[in-house]
Amino acid sequence: MQSTPRRDEKQHADANGVLAAALEYLALGLSIIPIALGTKKPPKGWKWKEFQGRLPTVEEVRFWFGDRHDLDLAVILGAASGGLACRDFDDLRQYKVWAAAHPDLAAKLPTVHTPRPGRHVYFHVPPAWLIFRDLRPAEDGEFRADHGHYCLLPPSRGENGKGYLWGVPLRVSAANLFLPTIDDPIGAGLLPGALTTQRNTDHLLSPLCSSVLQQSSDLDEAEKKSRLEPLCGGADDIERILTETLPSSIGRRHRALFELARAFKAVPELASSPVDTFEPLVRRWHARGRAAGVIGTVDAEESWLDFLHAWPLVKFPRGKEPIMAILQQARDEPLPRAADKYTSPSLKLLVGVCRQLQRSAGDGPFYLSCRTAAKLVGLGDDHVKAWKWLFLLLHDGVIVEVEKGSIGKKRASCYRYLRD
Repeated sequence: MQSTPRRDEKQHADANGVLAAALEYLALGLSIIPIALGTKKPPKGWKWKEFQGRLPTVEEVRFWFGDRHDLDLAVILGAASGGLACRDFDDLRQYKVWAAAHPDLAAKLPTVHTPRPGRHVYFHVPPAWLIFRDLRPAEDGEFRADHGHYCLLPPSRGENGKGYLWGVPLRVSAANLFLPTIDDPIGAGLLPGALTTQRNTDHLLSPLCSSVLQQSSDLDEAEKKSRLEPLCGGADDIERILTETLPSSIGRRHRALFELARAFKAVPELASSPVDTFEPLVRRWHARGRAAGVIGTVDAEESWLDFLHAWPLVKFPRGKEPIMAILQQARDEPLPRAADKYTSPSLKLLVGVCRQLQRSAGDGPFYLSCRTAAKLVGLGDDHVKAWKWLFLLLHDGVIVEVEKGSIGKKRASCYRYLRD
């Protein structure tokens, strides 16, 4: 008589474990979907393609899993989960051969023990790789990096009930999901057999990547790596950009996306890439912002649409705008005599910037917003202090205001420099 309650308790515990795991994965920017227990397919009649283009919401995940004991869970790969790729080792012996050849990667790349037994090794890849999948040889498993595939994740129980377990666990940092980016999956030994691409996707590849793939059987590993390294400006550059351009708080996402576009434009290897190349990176950026609490918008599509609008509007890549040249001139030249009365080095520099702006404008006035002034002289986002300093320069007769700015019209104030 006691067996039924114990079975019910186990089922309830299993359901709670799957739901908790699904919510944790979602918080890390992974597109999670339900899988019918004992299969590798979603529940009958359930469509999953919608979540190739967006993350589910917390409410959706709670509704799917709830107190259900008949569901496992899976993650959609590729752009849906911020550029997630999986090397599926069906044969454990092949995994051990790879791990022996690449012990550092085997120790740090998140790895799942599958029921076969086999291994799923997870990592990020640069955008150009997100349309690739390896179809052969079947006995050695597959490389998957496109959003047309998904993989079961722990604590799924699988077809034979043996379960999926983390061997090398996911590690979480303040910058969201910590997954190394593998710039060269070939050199890392993560691509079995010959590469094939999905149909009608060649136009998304850079000429460099296409060349490497077409000649991959004729190149040695060093040559492949040397040709693939420039594809995305390096993993460190990408990670730095994704972190540095996050908004400082909710409500600043739109402007931050413009800065994200400017930062990508400043990387020579990325500047001329098709805009679709950046979709998985924008989705990863959005997921990090959600996890950090600085982006309130739920759907990553909103950020992707804003990025699509921002990309062609970028006139000056980050660090290449004329104002930065003016700042450098102000730093290189001796400070104006008008700066001598001030003690703050940043305020002194602001006087020098105003002089250079006037020289650049010639006989006309120059425009300068408080926010721009704050960033130029090292005040960060403290535009209120920059406003106070500009007011002080007006009071002291260093500059004169020709036209007051307008927040509504997004127009900076207009000044003339009067000294020297």
